[in-house]
Amino acid sequence: MEIKNSELVLVGIFLVGLTLPAKVSRARTKFVKALTERVNEYNESRQEIFKSHTALIDDKTGKVTYPEGGQELADKELIDLANETPIIQATYKEQINTLKAYFKDWDGDVSAENASAYDVFFDALELEGDEAND
Repeated sequence: MEIKNSELVLVGIFLVGLTLPAKVSRARTKFVKALTERVNEYNESRQEIFKSHTALIDDKTGKVTYPEGGQELADKELIDLANETPIIQATYKEQINTLKAYFKDWDGDVSAENASAYDVFFDALELEGDEAND
């Protein structure tokens, strides 16, 4: 399944907030674990970009500052990284199949705060096509 780096956390929060039947919940838990691994890799890559541009990060505010001329290049690299789409693989193909089967006809309520995450997750499920059945 493919989800942009910048959307991984939103999708994880959306999924964790759902009340699901036991079998689907287990598949969700394994999938969220895979999402979390990608988020950690994304954060490590962000830190590498900050370091390579000698960014200073204020521990209290989180504000990032760069030496003269470093911000523009760093921002471009951070945007490129945010738009990268890692492949999130479930440990077992049955996990994706379980999620797809459950959400195929799901018509639960989605809050305004979760609307984007819902859209991203369902697009990723649809794009998964029959690959999960291989």
